Amino acid sequence: MRLLFISQTLCLFCYLLTTALVYAETTVVDPAQTAFDKGQFEEAIFLWQKVFAENSQKTPLNIQIKLASAYQKLGFYQKAFNLLQASLTQAKTQKNNQAHQAIILSEIGVLYLSGYQDKKSQDTILENEDNYEKVIHYFEKAIEIALQTNDKLVIAKVLNKQGNLLFIEGNYEDAIITYKESEQLAREAGDLSLVSKVLINMTNTMILEDEVKVTVVKQLRKALYATQKLKASHDKSFGLMALSNLISSEIPDEFMSKSAKGWFQYTALKSAQKSAEITEDSRAKSYAYGYMGKLYEDEKRYKEALQLTRQAVFFALETALPELMYRWYWQWGRVLKAQGQKIRAIKMYQSAIDSIRATNIIDCNRSIIPRLLQTGYRNHDDNFYKTLGKLYFELADLLIEEGDLQRALDTVEYFKIVEFQYYFKDDCIVEKKPIKHFKLPIDTAILYPILLPDRIELLLKLPRDYIKRFVVSLQYDKKAETVDGRVNDKASYFNTQLRHKNTDEYKEVAQELYQWLIAPIEISLNQHQITTLVVVPDRQLRTIPFAALHDGEKFLIQKYAIAILPSLKLSYPKALSRQSVQVFIGGISVPVRIPNANGNAKKSIKLPSVPEALKRIQALYPQNSKKFLDAKLTKSIFEKEMESPLAYTIVHIASHSYFALEPEDSYLLLYQEYLTMDRLEELLKYGRFKKQPVELLTLSACETAKGDDHKAGLGLAGLSIKAGVESTLANLWLVDDRAATELSVAFYKHLQEQKLTKAQALQKAQQELMEIEKFQHPYYWAPLILIGNWH
Repeated sequence: MRLLFISQTLCLFCYLLTTALVYAETTVVDPAQTAFDKGQFEEAIFLWQKVFAENSQKTPLNIQIKLASAYQKLGFYQKAFNLLQASLTQAKTQKNNQAHQAIILSEIGVLYLSGYQDKKSQDTILENEDNYEKVIHYFEKAIEIALQTNDKLVIAKVLNKQGNLLFIEGNYEDAIITYKESEQLAREAGDLSLVSKVLINMTNTMILEDEVKVTVVKQLRKALYATQKLKASHDKSFGLMALSNLISSEIPDEFMSKSAKGWFQYTALKSAQKSAEITEDSRAKSYAYGYMGKLYEDEKRYKEALQLTRQAVFFALETALPELMYRWYWQWGRVLKAQGQKIRAIKMYQSAIDSIRATNIIDCNRSIIPRLLQTGYRNHDDNFYKTLGKLYFELADLLIEEGDLQRALDTVEYFKIVEFQYYFKDDCIVEKKPIKHFKLPIDTAILYPILLPDRIELLLKLPRDYIKRFVVSLQYDKKAETVDGRVNDKASYFNTQLRHKNTDEYKEVAQELYQWLIAPIEISLNQHQITTLVVVPDRQLRTIPFAALHDGEKFLIQKYAIAILPSLKLSYPKALSRQSVQVFIGGISVPVRIPNANGNAKKSIKLPSVPEALKRIQALYPQNSKKFLDAKLTKSIFEKEMESPLAYTIVHIASHSYFALEPEDSYLLLYQEYLTMDRLEELLKYGRFKKQPVELLTLSACETAKGDDHKAGLGLAGLSIKAGVESTLANLWLVDDRAATELSVAFYKHLQEQKLTKAQALQKAQQELMEIEKFQHPYYWAPLILIGNWH
């Protein structure tokens, strides 16, 4: 069974995945449980940890399960996983304890689905088929043991979670059947709270299953009334808010009128506010007031929206949770912007972003991004760009309109840091300390193409800290709803056309992109005598070779040396060390096995020109290079060389490497083995602790994933950032290895010229290759791009 990926809109209800895991409640008043019910999870954890610390072996399983639930609420998935695994081991040693075993097994499965990743594998359940088989095992075992108990409540709880699994598989029909079974058993067991959760899950699934209008509306009312009847609690408050969000984001207009939707949302949120007030649950109060503020914002009743949002911020301050702070500061800013108060709006937007950045500064090991997205399951990239991306670019837009171009650039830069953190699932990627007295070289400019829904903003950073703004408005195109969507579509098409080496169909889109991205700034480039253009691309623009943009007469590379910069704040722009250069030269010319997801390895394409390429490159560095070809380039030998005291400044590898849509699927082929990009990163990091770190990594036979997804470009750009390598020279697609050989050798030859930067050396190499008749097409020379430090 293969997991089907679904968008964020298919899973609105984080809280439904991490509800209390308790099987047998006690009649004794538990202050920790009281704190938990109020949403005071930190206090609940503190109290339960005290009980657990006194004697972990004799702590009741109920307490352990509750503690794991509290960990999940705060995003401590690793702690929850470790505790549940220990609890499962303990439960198996106890007689007649199938109930706890079933609950724990299902919760371990849910833990994977809600964002847990094994730090050893760096894979989430949604990204690794082996892990998916694990979660199937957990759920099947949980169902098997639950049925043995004949306990209706235990079976109902496990079935609800089984329904969640079917839901994310896209198997909505079976999910509904499973939820109905769970609902019936929960009613018979008298657990109205579970009935409410199941009904909400079922309602969401019915919408996606295209149930008829009458059925969906009836189900909505049923879920609302069932949830309203519950005793005030944290779960009741969030269940009501989940229903409100469901109405606003998932119910088609033909199912309910605008006024009916508004009434339903208002009723649900008002009940949620009341429940939160009774339980003194600051988290729930913040969300309830904030969502009510959003309802008024949508109705353009900005005065009420502002008042409610302020209350949401007040309660959020009591919790100090960034997922609350950023959300309501952002909403506050939007309302002020709608009122025309742009300066005050900018302050609120900045407060939203500052709350995110402050969390990373305090503890980057506690991943905050999944909680900011408020999704139940990871891998929701659309949601990342619709929430965090939208926040940062709305602020950048405001700052540009107010003429504060430097702060606008800083905002875009900070988003790029967050974007790399999200892609690599590593919140510890932070900006580098700025180089003192760094000045942009007099012949260099940095271009930021900022793609907004209604226009393209080109911000050009020129020498002497001068920033110039250019606005590009595009004619309406009914095929693309937004300007940014249109540019991304064109970039994807350009990438595809360039891979067809026997046609010139790429030229039309090459010229179109040139007119959008380069033509507006060209006069300024000429006025300032710019010869090197550094581009900081966004989204799909990462996947295109800017060198191949065309003005109708010349390619861009014929005018400027070009480099790609992932982020100025993540880079150290400084000159290449040309003294005591040490070069590692490796390559694989023979076919080797390529790994794939189903375990059936296939053979790679042989690269017959690699031996000659390595020989010619070594001839350029005869005294200070080491060569490793085919059987001599094993994983163990490569690891030994990278970990040795010898400080390599240049690492050149001519072997198949692949940057996939997910970082864990990317690899570098060695002799009959492959190296994950995570492992390559670790090995290259050793250079940080040597006198001379790796300054240039060349992957001359690499390629990125095809398609419309820009994420492979993130992996290619982010490798040097994570590994601490100043520059990476790599291909966007696999080309004729003869062309790759000529290009690589020419690059290193020009790199030895003292006055040339890496970008200029690449420019000269590409210009020389395009002069060779059989390599004139940009398919051969354009995909090799320089990422990072261009000096």
